[in-house]
Amino acid sequence: MKFIFEQVFAQRKDNGKKIFMNRCSCPASYGTKNLLCVHGLTSSNHVFDLDYKDYSVARYFARNGYTVWCMDYGGYGLSDKYENGFDVDTQNAAEDIIAAAEEICARQHVSALNLIGWSWGSMTSARASAARPELFHKMSWVGPCFGGTLP
Repeated sequence: MKFIFEQVFAQRKDNGKKIFMNRCSCPASYGTKNLLCVHGLTSSNHVFDLDYKDYSVARYFARNGYTVWCMDYGGYGLSDKYENGFDVDTQNAAEDIIAAAEEICARQHVSALNLIGWSWGSMTSARASAARPELFHKMSWVGPCFGGTLP
């Protein structure tokens, strides 16, 4: 199956930072089925598309009808960097998720999307969904780590 990858940037309204997303789709993908994948503290968006055998989460969901968006938080991958490393925190990452979700919804003409959060992505997506619950249909957390971070 042929997969289509596109590099997309969302821009935060509050600080102007650009948030990188890798969009994965294929002929089986539907515009109304969208999945945002958010990574953990020690990785970046590439963890969702390991191009080896059938290890790719992004390709699996694309084959099953989803347009998959794998994002990098500010300070990670191709997203804008922060001058102060302490600005790469859970609250800023949650704001990055909100900016990404808003961009996806606008591009795909939908009001909400699904999300997978891995490790730290469980904390950041919990904060994002508490702030903007209307942007998300369903969330799945893989290896969640909470430690008192939920609002």
